[in-house]
Amino acid sequence: NVYNDPDLAAACALEYVEQGFNAVKLDPAGPYTAFDGHQPRLVDIDLSARMVKAIREAVGTRADILFGTHGQFTASGALRLARAIEPYDPLWFEEPVPPDMPEVMAQVARGTSIPIATGERLTTKFEFARVIENRAATILQPDLGRSGGILETKKIAAMAEAYHIQ
Repeated sequence: NVYNDPDLAAACALEYVEQGFNAVKLDPAGPYTAFDGHQPRLVDIDLSARMVKAIREAVGTRADILFGTHGQFTASGALRLARAIEPYDPLWFEEPVPPDMPEVMAQVARGTSIPIATGERLTTKFEFARVIENRAATILQPDLGRSGGILETKKIAAMAEAYHIQ
């Protein structure tokens, strides 16, 4: 299973890189819940770190690693996980905590060297403004279908640009 076998994940990542992809995304940090953030178990942190390490060793610097978590963790849990994967230089840590809590996400952003990404579940420019004002993320990912379409997303992009946020 590619979701819990670091060697298989690394082999798949390498295959994609050899096809020309320059980034690989993974989300091995379950188990998942649709509700509150939780503390990841050490066994899950260890698996995540082994997955990211194996992929980095396989692809080297030919591809970025994008680490997603679907807003599953508390700030302290996300920071424990971030510290475990930081040595492998992921391009981003996506939604380490629930996206409707930018103040908490900002705690994670301040505590890790990994850029924080968020936005696919935010729906208004006002929600994005809270993320920007709190310095909760340096990479915004608005979903055109959820964030109000092209015009609203352009407004979000303009706000982000003023803060040097991607």
